Amino acid sequence: MDQDRLRLRDLFNLSGALTLARVPLAFVTAFVIHDRALLLVVLAAAMLTDVLDGPVARWRGTVSRAGAVADGWADKIFLINFGWSALMEGYVEPWHLWVFFLREIVQALTIPFVALSYAKKKAPDPRPHPAGKVCTVAIALAFVAGLMSSWAIRDGLTVVAGVTGLWCAIHYVRRDRFWRRWTGNAE
Repeated sequence: MDQDRLRLRDLFNLSGALTLARVPLAFVTAFVIHDRALLLVVLAAAMLTDVLDGPVARWRGTVSRAGAVADGWADKIFLINFGWSALMEGYVEPWHLWVFFLREIVQALTIPFVALSYAKKKAPDPRPHPAGKVCTVAIALAFVAGLMSSWAIRDGLTVVAGVTGLWCAIHYVRRDRFWRRWTGNAE
């Protein structure tokens, strides 16, 4: 089996359904933004699918590179859409979103290198970093705090999300050394 290949069919299972469920939940957010209780339900459902998809994949023997990639993208799609909706409704401020998504901003700079790695059939390591998990939990809890009008807690969790997100992004860039693969100077 080619471990570096992304196959859509690898998402046609229970863990893939849990992962991909965050995409429609991202769009539902825009329709329930005015109802804090429903918004909390959507956020809880998204976080539950995020917590369960990996263990379900391991339990069912359906772990795949496509699942790992889809998980990261589903998280980003959901959190960015949820964040934008929360900003529009006043639950967070613009600076919160910049800090929440420091990890994604740094990672976005590596997209050309990741694409070229896949083109050269040298896929990046899909393993998540523990700081990334802490970052995602801090973002979700900061959203909850914002929905509950707990501004000090929201702001503290925002700092935690920013620090752990930046730490995680730096770890990924150093671990994968995309620029070395792209230039042919791999170690």
